Amino acid sequence: MVVTSMANRFIISSLVIVFALAGCENQSDLESQSFSIGGNISGLNGDSLIIQNSAADDTTITENGHYTLLGTYSDQSTYNLSIVKQPANPNQHCRLSKINGIVDGEDVIDADVTCLNTYSVSGEVFDLNSRGTITVELNSSEYLEITEDGSFQFDIEIENGQSYNVTQSSDGQPVICDIVNGSGVIESYAIIDVYIYCNGIPVPVLDPDKAAFRDNLWIPILIRYCTDCHRDGGSGTGAFADPDSDIAYIAAMQNNRIDRNNPANSLLVTKLSTNRHMCWTYSLGAVDCLESARQMEGAISAWVNAN
Repeated sequence: MVVTSMANRFIISSLVIVFALAGCENQSDLESQSFSIGGNISGLNGDSLIIQNSAADDTTITENGHYTLLGTYSDQSTYNLSIVKQPANPNQHCRLSKINGIVDGEDVIDADVTCLNTYSVSGEVFDLNSRGTITVELNSSEYLEITEDGSFQFDIEIENGQSYNVTQSSDGQPVICDIVNGSGVIESYAIIDVYIYCNGIPVPVLDPDKAAFRDNLWIPILIRYCTDCHRDGGSGTGAFADPDSDIAYIAAMQNNRIDRNNPANSLLVTKLSTNRHMCWTYSLGAVDCLESARQMEGAISAWVNAN
């Protein structure tokens, strides 16, 4: 019995040693291997983005699909990923789904990247007349100091589908201004029509007809598509798209530009449908003037029906 017991102990001890050696060999194999870090990129429309790991291994990526960082990494090494260059032409903002972690015996394949187009927010200031510096902010993220009338643009851009909100700071402002078109949702185009009026007369203090004109025609159509030519001093006839809603309202009512009884007969509509005059709706790659005319007619009808 003693001999058998000793034999069993010898066998068990041998197996423990074998398993321990096998474990050491497996661990040694992992330590000698190298692993990659990568993932999938979607939504990339711009020129390129650059991802790095712990301020090294900069990897330039120019197309959607799977990517792999240039470096290789040992087992149990830590990684810290960042995007150091965002795409341009068009501008985009890309996000990593996984920023950091530990390489654990296999390649990292789930550091995915999603890219969205971004758009700028800009506009114009009126009647500040050097009365002091005002501060406006975009989404409580960027603060812009304005000292004079004229155009302005925020540096940060907003992702497509996200909201924007331009407000005036409430701290120590020398002039309280009124902001038109200051909020909304980015819908695949830059916002260029944020208008800031500092003349002391709030825009909401309008008679009902002017308010309906502003909300149904001036903001959604005229300011968006006609301002370049049809503003006070512009190259077009009539200032019905002037950034001052009072000037625009008076101009729109003149010379049959608006026909309240039959909006389809309005000059603003017929100029589009018959003369193909500066249309804006695109269909099959070509300007669709009839659809632009329908949009204009619908906006005029909404204005008339609001009263």
